[in-house]
Amino acid sequence: MPLHFRRVFATVLLVLLSASSMELASASTPSATPPATSAQIIAQVTASSKIKSLTPGMLSQLSSIASYAADRYYKLPAGCLSPTACVFGEMTSKHTMVLLGDSHSRMWLPALVAVANNIGFRLVVIGHDSCPVASVVIPGGAFNNCAGYRSTAFTVINTLKPQVVLMGNRTSYPSYKGTQAQWQAGVRATLAALAPSGATLGIIGDIQVFNLNVPSCLSLHPNGLALCGMKNPNTAIPGHEVGEAAAARVANVTYVDPTPYLCTSSSCSPVIGDYVVYVDSQHLAVPYVAYLTGVMTTALSPLLVHLN
Repeated sequence: MPLHFRRVFATVLLVLLSASSMELASASTPSATPPATSAQIIAQVTASSKIKSLTPGMLSQLSSIASYAADRYYKLPAGCLSPTACVFGEMTSKHTMVLLGDSHSRMWLPALVAVANNIGFRLVVIGHDSCPVASVVIPGGAFNNCAGYRSTAFTVINTLKPQVVLMGNRTSYPSYKGTQAQWQAGVRATLAALAPSGATLGIIGDIQVFNLNVPSCLSLHPNGLALCGMKNPNTAIPGHEVGEAAAARVANVTYVDPTPYLCTSSSCSPVIGDYVVYVDSQHLAVPYVAYLTGVMTTALSPLLVHLN
């Protein structure tokens, strides 16, 4: 990377990390209150378990919450399997960041689009809905093509030669009965398959999945939010975050755990601060992810500064 770009990159990154009141940097991201600092988010998550009723503002969010699923908001096809199909950020930049994964990775787009714009990167989404990036076999007809989609994704990324690849996926597919060790092996196989790209790799960990549709529950119980909450972890729908984090640790890859932005050590609330957080049982709402731009930038800083 040229020296002048490294200096510009370092300056921009420092601004990002210190600017808790920065405005979101893309017309593709909804307007929102300024992104929060980590301390603000942690305080709001801690207080969320004490919220008993929806405010009028929260109630108004429920009527349009479905439109704030990332796939729908950004008009993404089920499969983004070419370098030009799903592109955001600085479209003509020579510097590329890839977001690889299923809908659980795509839901982080509001924060990542803002980051890409602010550091002058093109953001290319690669992957297919309902297909994890971990090289594991998910039973069921809907998953029969996932190995082929992954192979295509790996070929596209290795040919593209991006500077950064961020990956993420759902780790709690109900029909998958493998162990944490097997999921870890699947993630390590994917990391190895991406080595020819020469990119700096990172993983955004999965979130807890609710047992119910959150907006529907809130509509039924606007004054009884405890009925719509969930224990952390949700043992009824267990994930494989432990195996995924272990794979990142062994491979010395940056791993971002989003749990502190969503849950306390014992519970997950359907609302945090002024936001309804989920669009269904397992996907975050675009406005809340945009609110997390600051903390996601900080969490990704070890990976981004590595570009220097």
